[in-house]
Amino acid sequence: MWSKWISFLTVLALASGGTAVAQQVWKVGVGRVNITPDEPMWMAGYAARDHAAEGAIHPLWIKAIALEDAGGNRGVIITADLLGFTAKMTGEIRDRLRTERGIQPGQIILNASHTHSGPVVGRKLLCIYPLDAAAENQVERMTARVVDAAVQAAGDAIDNLSPARVFAANGVCRFAVNRRNNPEAEIDGLSELKGPSDHAVPVLKITDPEGKQVRAVLFGYACHATVLSGYQWCGDYPGFAMIALEEAAPGMAALFFQGCGANQNPLPRRSVPLARQYGRELATAVQRVLEEENYARELPAELQQAYGVATIETEAVPPRETLEKIAREHGTPYMRKAAAELLAIWDRDGRLPESAEYPMHMWNIGGQPLVAFAGETVVDYALRAKKLLGKDAFVMGYCDDIMSYIPTADIIREGGYEGESSQLIYGFAAKWREDIESRICGLLVALAGEAGCHVTPDAEPIP
Repeated sequence: MWSKWISFLTVLALASGGTAVAQQVWKVGVGRVNITPDEPMWMAGYAARDHAAEGAIHPLWIKAIALEDAGGNRGVIITADLLGFTAKMTGEIRDRLRTERGIQPGQIILNASHTHSGPVVGRKLLCIYPLDAAAENQVERMTARVVDAAVQAAGDAIDNLSPARVFAANGVCRFAVNRRNNPEAEIDGLSELKGPSDHAVPVLKITDPEGKQVRAVLFGYACHATVLSGYQWCGDYPGFAMIALEEAAPGMAALFFQGCGANQNPLPRRSVPLARQYGRELATAVQRVLEEENYARELPAELQQAYGVATIETEAVPPRETLEKIAREHGTPYMRKAAAELLAIWDRDGRLPESAEYPMHMWNIGGQPLVAFAGETVVDYALRAKKLLGKDAFVMGYCDDIMSYIPTADIIREGGYEGESSQLIYGFAAKWREDIESRICGLLVALAGEAGCHVTPDAEPIP
């Protein structure tokens, strides 16, 4: 029933079954490349900044982890201290890895931590930054550097593949707050928080073949990386969490992935000590999973992957006069600029974009389901995925393409930033149609079946 919504579906059924396979070990490798800018340049995420960065609190990284199952099937997860990857960047990285390493698109997940203290890369959201020609050239150079770094990190991870054991479990951490339901200005006076959140901390634990030494850990959390808003490069709370874990276990590699945190903020915020505190809280949640005996479940060396792309559509483009009024009269400069840019596209192409491709991955890692959503996906999708796949499923957001906020049907009806007004700065003149949720969840169910993941038959109907 979902086929009419799926414009493109490529499935990689990379499976190896049988008792003999399950008794064999994985091969896992890790790579990392420092991407801290070596010149002052514009920082990503906030429209209120008025000058370039002024140094670093700690380095920014692209890291990669490569998994190879007992049958030789591979998957690579690339993580980055960035606001997001664009579709163009992802395409370039995939093309190079396919040519250089024989890795197909469905075997590569790119996830950005969504730190708002990293460099501007790609061509998304440029309307919110007052960039001159020199600054735009910096963005182009940095974008190329990031693409190179992602390819290098992934290649190094593949080159470093060695026998390992893999374990999975979820910890818990509770500093994420639903920002739609809990006003930031009132947070210190609230005794009861409202609205959905996902406080799970998914952890993939990688050890040596004897299970004695932890070699790497891949972990996630669903919350905007927006504790900080200053002018120094920083991975925000995810960066501090990775540093804390690696300092506690020298030689271990820590990689963070962002979950569906589009409507989740770390509150209170706006200080380095708070970012460090939240990072340590998250690291402690991960450490508990690493240390608690018999808590994490060992995963057999079997990898199945499915990959597909759905088409999501906006409502009808508003009359030209509406955009002209926004470009002329809106009280926010970047909204005026966004509307003006859309009008220029209209003049050039004779129309405006009314749809986007929405990529998704489903991995079955030895029975552990992992779904990777694209865009700034709200937490409601993670909760929906866990109803379908089980409460311990690993859920990523901000993967492969930061095309826009991805709201649910309810949030579209409610309006607000995530449901409506953010669309303009992402290059869409109208909000998403309410069937965006059924299209994305329909693709999720289809891919889960292809990857051999169990789907709960009595979950709530997809809106």
